[in-house]
Parts: sequence; C-alpha cells; structure tokens
Amino acid sequence: MTPEIDLKLVQRKVYLSFFQDGLWDVLLGSFVLAWGLGILTDTAALTGVWFITAYFSIVAVKKRVTYPRIGHMKIPLERRTNIRLLIAGIVAALAGVGAFLVVRSEIARPLWDYFPLMLGAIIGTVVFLIAYWWQINRWYAYGATIIVGVSLHQWQNVAFSWSFIIPGIVILSAGIAMFIRFLHQYPKPIEEGRVGGEQR
Repeated sequence: MTPEIDLKLVQRKVYLSFFQDGLWDVLLGSFVLAWGLGILTDTAALTGVWFITAYFSIVAVKKRVTYPRIGHMKIPLERRTNIRLLIAGIVAALAGVGAFLVVRSEIARPLWDYFPLMLGAIIGTVVFLIAYWWQINRWYAYGATIIVGVSLHQWQNVAFSWSFIIPGIVILSAGIAMFIRFLHQYPKPIEEGRVGGEQR
C-alpha cells in the first residue's frame, strides 16, 4: 500500500513541476482572450491560427527558459493517450456545434439562444478534464471561471465577447504571475566553466 501511495505522490509532484512555470496557464488564458477579442472584432476564425502560434511559442520558451532551470519531463504514454482523446473530443464537439449552426432546423432553433452557454460549457469541460488528468487543481478554477463568464452572458446580458475576454484576462494574468514567480524561484544556473560571466 505504501509504495502505491508514494508513487502517486511522486507522480503528482512530477505533474505539478510540468505546470509550475505557468506557461500552459498563459496559453489557456491567451486562447480564451483571443477568442473573446475575435468575437468582438469579428475575427473569431483566426483564433485557431493564434492558438497554434501561441502553442509553438510556449514550447520554445519552455525549452529556452524552463528546462535549463528544472529539467525536462517526458509526458507519460498514458497522458499522451489522454491528450489525443481530448483533441478528438474537441474536434467532435466543434463538429457537432458546426453542424448545429449549419442546420438550424426548426427543432434546433429554440436551443440557439443557449449556444453561447453550450460553447462555454464545452471549453470549461475540456479545462476540467485537463485539471483531472494532470491533477492541477487551479485549472478547475479556470474552467469554472469560463463557465461563469458565459453564464453571465446568458442570464445577465454581459456581451458575449466580454464573457470570454474577462476570464481570459484573469487566467492570463494568473499565468504571467506564476511565470514571474517561477523565474525568481529558479534562477538560471551559471554555465559550467564560467565564473562571474567570464570564461575560466
């Protein structure tokens, strides 16, 4: 029993270290914020382009900034499988939403008023799943923040764009604060063979 408990504790510490620099939080916050700004400026179709760009930028920053400080953890096969399933689920959900938008039949029309809430619920659920799989408790709060945002739009007449912009700003700010704290907590190690910035 003890080895099993210890293994779970070790796994949790590994997962926390993977997320402790706050960069994945920055990615999530920037995606939600970009989606809201896209709705506001009628350029929501470009959100996918922004997400891909932001993703590879975050990966590059992790390689240059995070890994030299705390090392690199390879994602376990189980987690990679979960991520693939998550991506497949997102594609399926978005395809369903797209079909709903195209069809808009008389039967589906009454549900149209709840489309913003459904969209926010899909994104929030994805965030909840990430929080569950990776055991990152603060991501539950992020998912709840997104759902609260679209709920305010649904029942409090908050603009649809701002129902994403506000949660995006909150999540992005939290991620940036974590990244700054990470840099202070883990200063970049001095390269071997250099003392005081001079070559030995």
